[in-house]
Amino acid sequence: MFNLSPKNDKFFDLFSEFAEIIEEAAKTLNELVEKPEQNAVHKFEELRDIEHKGDKKLHEVLEEINNSFITPLDREDLYVIGKALDDVVDNIEETGGRFMMYNVAHSRENAKKFSQFIVQASVELKKLMVELAKMKNSKEFSNLIIEINKIENQGDVLFRESIRELFDGKTKEIDIIIWKDIYEVLEKTADSFEKLANIIEGVVMKHA
Repeated sequence: MFNLSPKNDKFFDLFSEFAEIIEEAAKTLNELVEKPEQNAVHKFEELRDIEHKGDKKLHEVLEEINNSFITPLDREDLYVIGKALDDVVDNIEETGGRFMMYNVAHSRENAKKFSQFIVQASVELKKLMVELAKMKNSKEFSNLIIEINKIENQGDVLFRESIRELFDGKTKEIDIIIWKDIYEVLEKTADSFEKLANIIEGVVMKHA
């Protein structure tokens, strides 16, 4: 049944709910990374459940797109935002999976810093989704985009430092292989926040 309201603002609620799922995933990942020797199995199962919640939320977004007669943004833009939100959740779950796959017993300090960056980005993203509903009237929108980009830039610096540290001549070859892969997935996750923020910024500029 088509929603014939002049303007369906339910999308903004769905996106805010999606951002809450991302924050939950980020905090769960952080708990896993902080103490994998205690939390890995249980927290990864939580991450899988959260990832399924993300899939369901994306399905809700797609259903709303299909069933809405008039949308507040272009349908393609709504789809792209929804898919980018889902990608963030998937990347967080994938990162937790690396710790499980390699049976990581103890985290490196830089991995902990990375996971904390991801939590920070998720908090800023949740604020950004609230501001998205205000669009032109938001006073904080641009600052939140800048903050998410800044966190991603910090992640880039940390990634380079972490890789350089692996090749200090003291790290075992097997640990280099494991941690290089983990750091790459952590960076990919941080990058996905910036990608999402840039997509949202582009959509808002298009409708300015």
